[in-house]
Amino acid sequence: MSENNPKPVNPMTTLNGGENFTVTKRDGSTEVLFVKQLPVRKYQQYLEAQRDEAKMIAMACDKAEEYCDALAPESHEALVETIERVNESFFQRWIQRMRSRAEKLVPAEPKKPEAALPTSPPKPPSSAA
Repeated sequence: MSENNPKPVNPMTTLNGGENFTVTKRDGSTEVLFVKQLPVRKYQQYLEAQRDEAKMIAMACDKAEEYCDALAPESHEALVETIERVNESFFQRWIQRMRSRAEKLVPAEPKKPEAALPTSPPKPPSSAA
């Protein structure tokens, strides 16, 4: 499938609403988490959480944001990758629909001709004292 239409997850993941994932904590213990496929009504929050992996984990695994502090680094990274994979297909299509709607409401500004770009760097301010 194309980059704009990622391969869907395993049908059983969709049927179950997510999948189990075993994490390892910093103390060496393990725990099985359920990584949810987020409902579309949560996608705006998920979009806002893209810069905050603790929020992503909290949303997808029904944990407090501080939970990620207990995870071993490798487990944290693998969990985030699993959350993204489980939610990517439909989320990416949702993003495309939002972009398309936004462009219809506010068309993109026309590109400025290259002639308007400066041909030489700006001159430094003079140091007259």
